[in-house]
Amino acid sequence: MFEAIFLVFLLFEYYNQKDRYDEELPDADEVEESTRKNMQPDAFGRLIFDGFDTDDQRMVLECSDACGCSMNFPSRQLQRGQKFGVVVYYEDECRQFGLKRGQFIIEFTGQILEVEPEESGVIEDRDTTYDAGFAIMDRRKVVTAINIGNAAHACDPSATFIETHSRQLVSDPLIPRISVYAMQDINVGEEITIRYFRQDQMLPKNEGTKCCCRPECPNLLPIYPYESSDDDE
Repeated sequence: MFEAIFLVFLLFEYYNQKDRYDEELPDADEVEESTRKNMQPDAFGRLIFDGFDTDDQRMVLECSDACGCSMNFPSRQLQRGQKFGVVVYYEDECRQFGLKRGQFIIEFTGQILEVEPEESGVIEDRDTTYDAGFAIMDRRKVVTAINIGNAAHACDPSATFIETHSRQLVSDPLIPRISVYAMQDINVGEEITIRYFRQDQMLPKNEGTKCCCRPECPNLLPIYPYESSDDDE
């Protein structure tokens, strides 16, 4: 019964904001609709990751005051903020709480920058290695952790970035935000890992910087702006 009520509220919020939200999205020819995923939470607020592909363009649409629901409603995870203790540790020290698949962990933080969209062909004159972009909400903005941030890259991730449409009041400005959700159960003391780069973005030759996500990781991460050498094929 609760799940049925939750779905009714979620649909009401979606259609109430749909016209305004559509105006903020890129043109349809810029993004393939088939790759857009509106991630849905279950009755406990955990995102449903069935059929999830890390290469999909995905987002979460949270409720606002237009919905009429309370702040305890399952689709207000980012608005309620971090609920689980997460620590930075060195060599397995200072271990903390376990997490369930689909649970909200933290908001990815850093500096929000205005950039040229990737399809423009403009090469950024800065290191974009630590950028997390917005494929759906606003392609002209990125959150970069080059100077300050709270998530590092790992090639075998246990969590993922999710663009999040979130504001408590419909009248509030819509600021692009990125949530971090667990893609699998994460045990007590297990490291939370996130992937910035796809496998096809790894460098095949002795260039870039060695990935240190684990001691035996063979991958070389790209450092942007990156220019291929004359020896590259």
